Amino acid sequence: MREPNWHSISGLYPRPRSKRIFIHRPLDRTLVEVRPDMTLLLRDALGRYGPIRRGYGFAIASLEEERPQMIDYRGMEQSLLSPELPVAKLTYRDTAIEYRLTALTTNGPDGNGSVHMYLDLTNLHPTLEKQAFVHVLAIDTVHDALYRHDNEDYIPFETVEDAWRRGQIASVTAGRDDSADAAEHSCTGIAKDAAGRELLRFAADGGTKAALTGEGEQVLFANALKFAAALAPGQSKRISLQALYPDFSERPDAAAAGRTERSELPDTAAAEAVKPECGAQLFGAGEAIAACRQMWSDTLKGGMTVRIPERIVQDVFDTIRTNHFQLMTELPDGSQIIPGQGGFHDFSEVYSWEVSAYLRTLDRMGYGHLTEKALRYFMSTQESSIGPDGDIASSEGSFRAKIHWMSETGSVLGMVASHFWLTHDREWLYAVLEPVLKACAWVANERAATKKSASGLGGEARHYGLLTPGRPHDWPNRGYFFFTDTITWYGYYWIARALREIGHPEAERWMAEAEDYRTCILNAVDRATHMYPQGENIRWIANELYAEPGRDVGIYAVDGPINLLEYGLLAPDDGRVAELEHFMRISGRLTDLFACKMDQMEDAELGRLQKEYAEGDVDLYYVNASERIWHRTWAMQGKREKALRYFYSTLAFSTTLDTLHTHERYCPQLPWLSPWQPNGSGNGRLIEMISNSLYMLTEDELHLLPCIPRDWLDTGKTVEVSGARTNSGTLSFAVTRLSAEKLELKAVLPGRVAKCKLTLELEVPYRVCQAAHSVTCGADIVSSLGVEGNKLTFTLLPGESDREIRLSVVLEENG
Repeated sequence: MREPNWHSISGLYPRPRSKRIFIHRPLDRTLVEVRPDMTLLLRDALGRYGPIRRGYGFAIASLEEERPQMIDYRGMEQSLLSPELPVAKLTYRDTAIEYRLTALTTNGPDGNGSVHMYLDLTNLHPTLEKQAFVHVLAIDTVHDALYRHDNEDYIPFETVEDAWRRGQIASVTAGRDDSADAAEHSCTGIAKDAAGRELLRFAADGGTKAALTGEGEQVLFANALKFAAALAPGQSKRISLQALYPDFSERPDAAAAGRTERSELPDTAAAEAVKPECGAQLFGAGEAIAACRQMWSDTLKGGMTVRIPERIVQDVFDTIRTNHFQLMTELPDGSQIIPGQGGFHDFSEVYSWEVSAYLRTLDRMGYGHLTEKALRYFMSTQESSIGPDGDIASSEGSFRAKIHWMSETGSVLGMVASHFWLTHDREWLYAVLEPVLKACAWVANERAATKKSASGLGGEARHYGLLTPGRPHDWPNRGYFFFTDTITWYGYYWIARALREIGHPEAERWMAEAEDYRTCILNAVDRATHMYPQGENIRWIANELYAEPGRDVGIYAVDGPINLLEYGLLAPDDGRVAELEHFMRISGRLTDLFACKMDQMEDAELGRLQKEYAEGDVDLYYVNASERIWHRTWAMQGKREKALRYFYSTLAFSTTLDTLHTHERYCPQLPWLSPWQPNGSGNGRLIEMISNSLYMLTEDELHLLPCIPRDWLDTGKTVEVSGARTNSGTLSFAVTRLSAEKLELKAVLPGRVAKCKLTLELEVPYRVCQAAHSVTCGADIVSSLGVEGNKLTFTLLPGESDREIRLSVVLEENG
């Protein structure tokens, strides 16, 4: 039987679509998104000016007398110019004209950003001349005016045309560009608002006329820049637009945005002819793309790279690696980075647990200098922290960014610990130690409070030594959730280990606290474990400590006992793991493709709207959070078929069909739902899933290629990882199938790695026959090398520096 693969999995359901494509610069302070109806929205990354938005868009017609319409997103083709480069390409065709938009950003003057839009018009008719009429729209409006519901993440995309009816273009100065480089009699100019502020610069190929629409009952899109282009059969013409990032502080009050008084605008119903003036200077498309490419090349330089012999997996990796840098904003003085989560939200809403998923992968990919700036931000939240939403004894020492989760402090401790273990930077750890130890003290004090309250309830009190009860996440639940305590213990424990590593005088005190915390959690797990009341002869672990047997609250597949597995409190071979999987399957939450089927949308009004859009019931799956954990667990258990099925289903249904950006929830009935897309934590989880397929490091062993598809090792193919940061140092390796009978591993192994295992899953009929090793230079570093089935295991002599090694593997056909 052939193992699961992309083609067998990705076609089982409709794949989600991209509601937005981020095209802004790395760490930008303005967010720029391209939407599937060929509109662009700009907003302040930190939400400092409320819900105000600058919008650019297009309305089209093929006849002078025809009423222009905005472009139907349902017929739009969307893509990126290349996976690692956020240049949006959108194509729409009607019966006569093809409209092809290229949109990107570059560095503008004085460090400000610049948006570039290139709209190519092509006559599709083989024999007749055609006309194309394009209205370029520029608006200032508010978020709510653009969507049917203000929580746009949880409704499908749709165009609200009314928001675009009245534009901001009050005047246009234009002329001809008769230079040798210009197309014949190119039309160029600058469009301004009523206050004389520049909105955009434009240039149009020869024979294209520009006019400013006025107002009146017959003008569908008022105060827009209208282009009229005559196109011979097969001919193409380009309209080039360039806009500097707006200064949102100069925009109208948010409540009045988009409601400029009529007296400030031209008071004519007919189109006003453009007055000639000097031409505007614009980047050509090639020049702009080259500048954009250089900007992103500089950003990604020096980071981890992978070479995967399956195009879709490589493209997903490259796309979301780049998108990491678009979900953070750097403060003007460069001191801190504020990490966001994505969707339509600005970055003033910081979810520490969600953010930790992609800051950890930033570290793994070698961009720790950015992680440090983000951690400076988290350290700064301690000073004025009001603590999480819980029955806390005190807020003193807690971290709180913006969100109320009880695990906020534990999440930050986990990020600090992860960064230290990936860098072993003692100087940095000492620099942040004061707030870190205050946070540890906060955890200890909250645990002391529950020890005191539990002692008065007798020996059966389950919450002894846990955190005080509170909100675990956004769902409206409160209590003692293992989600909260496992996250907090994990960060606490690895900070204690770090203190021991650097020889801190209080290390053993904190290690003892961490071990006591572990004991209290495991005792609580035992007390919250019941025989499943509906039979099946399985044990059932509550997600909230005092939940009745068989009754889960919150979102069990995410906040339940799977977190014991995630944070190392349950081993993959613990019998309760198999029983948990069985319960999840019989309860309908876990399937062969998804690990978290939701009972319903937690917001009733949004749930009603979703059913209205779908014209019936909907299925909602919270994607990539739990699938990542099950994938790793099954890979470690050697259950390849299960692991590969989740690998491909998560790639297929956690990313969008058109641009491969991640999102939070999947709904097969609503492909345009794509909540929180693009998605920061989703990016981190998918990078981790791909990385876990290529290599995994436990405390005592490095496992190379633990769970990759067999055809990745077909003859002539190479699987390569370069510059991956691990707790043991930097890892690089390449496995190449040189011929049907020969395979080679070349690796630079971190000095702290003592044992290495290489799994070679090969297509039938080949198997490993023998292996031999060699070293590039110096003494032999391999103390033993063995072959067992499809696994090669070798141990290394102790060492501190990186070691280069080469393994030659002979393959033979199965008898």
